[in-house]
This record gives sequence, C-alpha cells and structure tokens, in this order.
Amino acid sequence: MSKYLSLKNFHNISLKLQSFSFDRLHIEAFSADFNHNQQQYTVSSSQILLQYSLAGLSAHRVDQLSIQRAAITLPSASSAQAQQPTFDPSAIKNGIKTLLEVTIPIKEFTIKQLFFNGTHTARLLSSPIALQFKTTDKKLRSDLLLHLTDQEDIAVTFHRRQNQPLSAIVRHTKEKHTTQTLQLTADETKIEAQATFSIEDLSKHILVKQLQGQSGKVKASFSLQLEKPLSLQLQMQASGLQHPRYSVRALNLAMKLTLDADKRITISNASRLQAEGLTNGKVKIERLDLPVSSTLIPADGGINVYFSSPQPWQVKQLEIGGTNIQDIHIPPFRELLITKDTTRLTPQLAPLTIHGMSVAGWHVPKLTFTPGAKVPITMQTASETIKVTSPSWKTTAFTIEKDKLQLACESIHADLKNTAITTTLETDLFLRTSALLLTSSKMSLPVKEITGKILVKNQRLNAALQMMPSKNTGKIKITVKHGLNSGKGMARMTTDEPILFSPTQGIASLIKGVSLPLTMTSGKFNTDVEASWQKARPFMAKASVQVTNGAGLLKEIPFSGLHINLDLDLVPELRSNKPGKLEIAQINRAIPVTNLQGIYNISPSGKGKLPSFDIQQLSADIMQGNIKTDPFIYLPGADKQAVTIRAEDIDLGQIVGVLKVKGLQVDGKLNGYLPLTIDRKRVSLDNGEVYGSKHGGTIRFRPQGLPTQHSQLTAYALKALEEFHFTVLRAPVRYQADGTLLIDIQLQGVSPPLSTTRPVHLNIHTEQNLLSLLKSLRYNDALTKDLDKHLQKQY
Repeated sequence: MSKYLSLKNFHNISLKLQSFSFDRLHIEAFSADFNHNQQQYTVSSSQILLQYSLAGLSAHRVDQLSIQRAAITLPSASSAQAQQPTFDPSAIKNGIKTLLEVTIPIKEFTIKQLFFNGTHTARLLSSPIALQFKTTDKKLRSDLLLHLTDQEDIAVTFHRRQNQPLSAIVRHTKEKHTTQTLQLTADETKIEAQATFSIEDLSKHILVKQLQGQSGKVKASFSLQLEKPLSLQLQMQASGLQHPRYSVRALNLAMKLTLDADKRITISNASRLQAEGLTNGKVKIERLDLPVSSTLIPADGGINVYFSSPQPWQVKQLEIGGTNIQDIHIPPFRELLITKDTTRLTPQLAPLTIHGMSVAGWHVPKLTFTPGAKVPITMQTASETIKVTSPSWKTTAFTIEKDKLQLACESIHADLKNTAITTTLETDLFLRTSALLLTSSKMSLPVKEITGKILVKNQRLNAALQMMPSKNTGKIKITVKHGLNSGKGMARMTTDEPILFSPTQGIASLIKGVSLPLTMTSGKFNTDVEASWQKARPFMAKASVQVTNGAGLLKEIPFSGLHINLDLDLVPELRSNKPGKLEIAQINRAIPVTNLQGIYNISPSGKGKLPSFDIQQLSADIMQGNIKTDPFIYLPGADKQAVTIRAEDIDLGQIVGVLKVKGLQVDGKLNGYLPLTIDRKRVSLDNGEVYGSKHGGTIRFRPQGLPTQHSQLTAYALKALEEFHFTVLRAPVRYQADGTLLIDIQLQGVSPPLSTTRPVHLNIHTEQNLLSLLKSLRYNDALTKDLDKHLQKQY
C-alpha cells in the first residue's frame, strides 16, 4: 500500500495495521505528507475500517470506508499567500465534468470527525466536521455537518443525479431555527447560485480581515455562463450594512457582463448600482443611483474603462456638515484609467447639475457646472495622500437666496489647484465672474470683476473674494469661513477701498431700485458687514457704516460736509449696537443751516416691520443761534409723532429778513420752545412760546405810506413801534391744521417817540399762513412724506 500511495504524491507514510480478514481491513493509525501544486499537506487518521466483498473487489469497489478521526494540516499562511488564485473557465469546466463523470469506488464513505489545522484556517475549519457520502451507479449524495456549538450547525448537502446538474445546498441551524443560505447548481455550460446570509454570522466563522466588525443581511444570485464568450449575471440586495467607517441602509446591484477572447469586459446598459441611507458620520447620502454600463480594456499596468450609459449618475439628499443638497445629476464620464498609483477620469463636456443646495440658511435653487476642456481629472496616490488635478469649470448664471435676500451671479469660472485627499479634502479654488447682483426686497447691489480663492482644508472652507461696484469707484472684499462638519461659519464684507460718490455715480448707481429724496454728488462710503451661522441657531449679521465728506441734495436742498457713523445689528433684528452719529456741515437754502448734529439709536418698534428711531440729540445752528430737540422717538408710519424744538439766541433781525415785512427792523435774540405734533398729513403746535433774551432788543417799524383803517395796529402802537426798546418779549405760539400761525406778542419797554419815561406795554396779535410762506421759500412737507414713504418701502 505504501508503494501505491507513493505513486500518488504521498511520502513520509506511516501505517499501523490492527486486523485483517477476508471482508474487512482495520487500520489503527495512518499518516502521510501529500504534495499538491507545490504545497505540502499533512494527513493523519485513526480507526480506519474498510469493508468489502470479493465480488466488489473484482469490480474495483468497496462497500464501506469509515474513519473515526481524521486531520489535515494545511500549508503555512506565508506559503499559501504566495500562490495567487486565478480564474480559469476551462479548469472550472473540466472540474465540473470530472465531478459529473467520476466513479467513486466506495459505496459509502464516513468520517465521524474531520479537523483542519493551520494558522490561517477559518473558524469553520477549526470545528469538527462530520462527512458522509453514498453512491449508487451514477448517483452520488454527500452530507457534511459542521458542529459549531451546542446550538449552531452548518449542513452541506451535495447531489449528483444522472442527466442533471450538480447541486449543493447549505443550511444554517441556530437555536433550532434552520435557514437555507446557499443553493448552487452547475454543469459544463453554466453555474447558478442563490445565497442569503448574515455578514455578522459569516464573519464569526470565516476569519477574513475585511469582514471583521461588519454586519448586515445579503441576498444574492448569479449565473455564470462558461461557454464563450464568458458572461456573468449578478443580482444582489443588502440591508442594514454596518462597517466601522460607514453604514448603508439598503444596497441593490444589478450587473450583466461578458468577457471576450481579448479579455475585454463589457457591462450591459441594464447594469446599475443603487444605495440608500449612506453615511460615514461626516457625509450622508439618502439615495445613490449609478448606471455602470461600460467597457473595460486591459492597459499597461492597469485597466481602461469606457462608459457607455447615456444616463447620469444621481445623488439625492446629500448632507455634509451644514451643507444640504437635494439632488445632483452627474453626466456620464467618457473614460476612466486605473493603474496601481493613478486614477484618471475624463469628463464629458456636459453639465453637472445641482438642485436645492442649502448652506447656513442660504439656498441655491439650481447650479450647473460644465468642464472648460476635455482635460482629465487625475488622482495620483503618494503614501496616504491622493493628489488631484482637474480641468477648469464654469457655471451658468444662478441665484442664492435667504429670506428676502437674493444674490444673482453671472457665469463663474473656477480653477482647482493643490487639491489633495487624505482623510479629508483639501483644495485651492480660484474663482472669477463678470457680475453679481445682491437684491433685498426691491433694492439690489450690482458688482463686477469678481475674483477670489476658496481653500478647503481640515474640514474647513475658507474663501476670499474681491469685487468692484458696477459703476461707482471702489473695491469690496468678502471673506467666508465655514466648518463642513460643524455647520458653523462666518462671513465678512468690507470696503477694501472706499466707494466714491460723484455727480454721475451716486446712490442710485450703487444700489439699484432705491428711491430716496437724497442725491449724493461727492463723498466716501465705507462699510464692514459681519454674518455668522450655526446649526440650530438663527442667522446673525451686523454692520458698521461710515460716510465722510458727503455732499448732494436732500430733495432740492443742497448740503455739504455729511458724516455718518453707524453700528447696528441687521439680523435677526435691526438694532443699533451703539448710538449712531450724523453730522451735516451746511444746508444751503433761504434760511442757511450749519453744524447739524444728531445722535440716535435704532431698535425694533414692536409695531410692524418698521424700526424705531430713538433720537437722543438733534441740533443745528441757524440765524446766528441754535435749535435742538428734546429726546424723542420717531416711528415711521405712525399716526402721530411728537417732538419739542427748543431755540436759543436766534437773531430777530434774520427772522424779520425772512418774513420780508417792509419798513420793519428788529435787533435782539430770541429763545423759545415749540412742542410739535405731527400726524401723517399735518403739523400742529399748541402751548408753544418764544421769548426775548435778558438783554432785550429794539424794534423800528415805519411802514411805507399811511396806515390804513384795516391795520391790526392802533395809531398808538404804530407810534410806539417807530422806536421801541423792549426789555420783555413774550409770545405764545399756536399753529393750526390749516397752516395758520397765531402769535400773541407781549412787549414791555420804552419808546422815545411817545415822549414818556413810563414803561410801555404792547399786546399784538398776528396771524400768517405759514404754509404759503414756506412754499415761497421752497420748503414744504413733501420732505417728511417722502422720507416716510421710503422707509416704509425699504422695511
């Protein structure tokens, strides 16, 4: 027997015979080394019983072979790995043919305990295996039982029937519940299989590193056609896939491919990969749909993939950090080259479209990218870093929206530089576009010549953009910082160079759609706007505004020396951070006003969208004196407003000059207070009063011609007023809704023309239509109305 086994590649044979008779052979122990494909296996067994008959031996058959215990020692892991498995369809066909035709010279074969030994054996092979098969003519049945635990078994049944394919069935029993995990059939033309299994259970029994720590359920079927051209059809559904670095809720793969004689693989148009609920903790994708029809051609050191599907790849509901994208349509790529260190992907000159992108409350309805040239996207692997080069990209016009804000952008040209992928994406993105239009309500801010750079590094996005107003001189800089994982970020817009006003480049050219009774003809404008956002917190923005050396027209009133300094919150509520300041050096009208100064706060009014203006101080120099208001609150659009104006050291001579009363000359100073009530249509004044200074003054009134009988002054009064030195001047003032100004003048002093040293008291009542007077001076209430209308439009 040893000589016979040596001819079959057995050596180091050891055999211990226990007994022998005419119908049986009992071997106590046997061991030997066996060489196969330059690998050495060690086989050992004990209690071997061989039963036979003389008739069977003459027909080269035995009745039964039973082995109580057998062990096979597998080659070492290092030598086993040296042999790389290859796919040889001819060898598979020959193997199946052999199994279909081979005659087993044993009617019944049993191994009660079979062990596999080796450092790289799976847990399945580490458990004792019970093996039994029976043969009758062309039929063969083999049963293999792996007893894993007291509660878990795996049973494999193999059938060979005459004129039928080979079949194998694997059943898994756990806690008395049995499921069929694999069914396979095979003949010389094809192999078909259906499998249902749990990855977690599989990883427990098969010690494959790639399976460790994974879970999920898989249901798959395939059909492998062994006739030329070789073809494979695969269907796989998986659910609840869990990996230490990612998870997939559902996966569906349908693929049909053929392999021709030139080793060219063709994947049919019906092939596609679909997945739902993908996440790695940083990126989430609700649905992925990838048509994978293509042709794979071997290349030097790699493989070329030529995509053939006309359908786009689709990604739905992508979430990365604080960025959400509803839908992405990626056009089919033209070509993919994969080598050991390089991946080169060539895009088509077709648009990549993004629908419904949201970042920190900002929304982009649609964004379309197109590569600028047929330049491939190349990824080169160096150590643990993948370096990426890419063609330039351009977009179509698009809009970005947030609440009532809208940013309209012309086509953007983008160049990616220094792009690398490690555990994160890093890139420098250079941008340029011809025009942007920022719109709020009915107003818009157009800019031009936009250039910039976006840096993505360490899961953070940093952007810096430069631009110019579309018509005004000046430069604007915008910086953005955004955490891709945290969703937290900030943006800042500053005037890198002041925006200048000129007679042809005023507010209307800087901000489109604005309707103000204000025209800027010179001056400088600077601003600094900061915005911040964070998950589960409202968007916030604040701004500082400075206007210096401004000049222009307020309605038709010229002014110069305008200075504005204002710091305020824009969002979520319009509110001053600190009191704003307003200065106007000169207002040039019939009554010149100089040195106008105001200090005020802006806050939510609580009554609609219009803010409240808390005027803490408002003063101006006029007629060699000064006027100022008591602190008051101005509510645009309110039914009534109230403000008290206080006058100090107003020159009476200049007042008389404005009234243009012929023959009247007055000197002296006037003080007073005027409590005004303003509603939407008219101004009224009650309980106002003006009074002369303690230094008194002089009135000289010599009307031209003779006084008429209709004069409001008596002859005595007229005589006294020819030269009246007053020490007391007091005048209660009322202003009626029809525009009539009522003044009751009370004078006390001396009058030389009366030739008396006694004090003279005069009471003079005057009425004048102030509206007519103001109209004659080109002042009217249109200014107040226009300002109210503008504020209501803007807020």
